[in-house]
Amino acid sequence: MQSIPSYFAFIIFITLFILRLLVKPILIRKSEFQKIDLLPLIFLLIWFYGFTIGVIKGNNIEFIIRNFAGMVLYTSYFIFIVQKPKINRIIKYLIIISIFYTFDSFYSFYNSFSGGSLIFSFLGSTRYYFSIGTLLIFPLISYLLTKILFPHKNLNISMKSKLFNSFINSKVSSLFLLLLCILAGVVFPFSKGNLLAFIFILLSLLFSQIVAKNVSSINKLFFSTLSLISGLLIILYLINNSISMNLFSQSQEGNKTRYEQINLLSSDINFMGHGLGAEIKGYARDQKNKYGFETTYLNLIHKFGFMSLPLFICYLISLLIPLQNIIKNEKLLENSLAFGMMGFLFPSIGNPMLFSPVSCLLHCTSNYLIRNKKSKNNV
Repeated sequence: MQSIPSYFAFIIFITLFILRLLVKPILIRKSEFQKIDLLPLIFLLIWFYGFTIGVIKGNNIEFIIRNFAGMVLYTSYFIFIVQKPKINRIIKYLIIISIFYTFDSFYSFYNSFSGGSLIFSFLGSTRYYFSIGTLLIFPLISYLLTKILFPHKNLNISMKSKLFNSFINSKVSSLFLLLLCILAGVVFPFSKGNLLAFIFILLSLLFSQIVAKNVSSINKLFFSTLSLISGLLIILYLINNSISMNLFSQSQEGNKTRYEQINLLSSDINFMGHGLGAEIKGYARDQKNKYGFETTYLNLIHKFGFMSLPLFICYLISLLIPLQNIIKNEKLLENSLAFGMMGFLFPSIGNPMLFSPVSCLLHCTSNYLIRNKKSKNNV
């Protein structure tokens, strides 16, 4: 799922940032740090913990370096808070990129589709197109859903192009664009993870809209937490009982490997973790990457042991804060996008993309959007 160009682009990004600091050093005052800044720092510290355990246990050094290497990309968050890019500019770029990947999905689907019945292919769960870039469509899906569910709030985006500006801010075009995004990000890839991400975002925002209308501000934190937990429980129920076409059945060819890995990893977990680069004797999904497993979250526990718990808490907080702000009608534009950016958590359930460059940068950008002082949207 990960691509060399993505890492290469990040290396260039870091290099340019370091050169800029050498030319014009920037000091960060202590008062500028916020509690949300601890989340990316926790990822970096736990990566170092896994690295240390891996070295102590004598794991293959090449595997140690490559295993969950994307975690070091959380340094990009601190580049954000040093460089202080404008929120409006980030939002504009994010919307444009999301629209680009939406049409890219249509184009790729068109190119890969050849012969047969389109309806039959969907019902037969044939995947014609999948790219990790589809994760970039979910912020736009979340934004458009929020815009539709909160029609009396100002969620318009200011663009330089008048044509684009009128298109993105029109109610009719918002519905049309949402349909395109659902097709591009959910239907065409036919990814179980993408489907779960969409269901979770939709249910959470629907519940948030109901709560925002009928609950006092004192209870909104409770109900935002309840909304999040309810969405997760529904997802677990759907996984256990299957959505359409028995997507999560062990009989499905794509799921056999995952269920096998669940059994192997579960039986090999210990309290301290085996460290980065750890393998399971007698098993290798990929001979070149023996440390890798598709069941990512179980793999986290296998590698980091009890230290994986803070990672799960960080993900939960990253979901809870924007959802809580949406319920409180605070910065709906920023928080709806931030919430949608966390959609990568669901495809990562059965795919090793949790620490891909795209996922890490989405998480960092999401946290950056919600770190600033809260200000209520205009009604």
